[in-house]
Amino acid sequence: MRCYGPAVPLNITGASFAIAGAPYEAEVRRIVLAGKSQGRTAVFGQLVRSLTEIEQLERRARECETVTWVPGAPSKVRRRGYDQGKILAGAFAKRFGLRSQRMFRRLPGEAQTGLSRQQRQLGPRLVVTGSVSPGVFLVDDVVTTGVSMRLATSLLRGSGAESVVIAALTTRPNIVKYDDRVRP
Repeated sequence: MRCYGPAVPLNITGASFAIAGAPYEAEVRRIVLAGKSQGRTAVFGQLVRSLTEIEQLERRARECETVTWVPGAPSKVRRRGYDQGKILAGAFAKRFGLRSQRMFRRLPGEAQTGLSRQQRQLGPRLVVTGSVSPGVFLVDDVVTTGVSMRLATSLLRGSGAESVVIAALTTRPNIVKYDDRVRP
């Protein structure tokens, strides 16, 4: 079942390619929330299958060896019992025949959920763990401001990634207008 409308190009500094499957509205929003808040994680696989039908994304995925994600806030992961980013990475990896690998550790800090756009500008505190492949496929469920993806992309590039391809299930409207500062 295809629940997406037209794909949304994302303006993520440093990314080789970045796209979201649809705006975070209506049916797509309900489906993502069901996966995040109600434990219905199978919906992520359905959304990944729809997103991977985008021909340009499939071509760009061939540049990559691994799929990774920005880890969720530890308090959220403990409460849910899973990290939806890890589930998404596994689904994309399976779909494209890539390896899923955790490349980030999230340092203690405030969860992004519920923060204003301005409060989100510094993004989560992340460090790269282990080796980074030359081609990385970075996934997210919802791109709200783009800060987490820009921060992750910057860290991956600084650790040797030559190509960072980003795929998000959905994006909030108007993320093209942002403060492009990235925490060192």
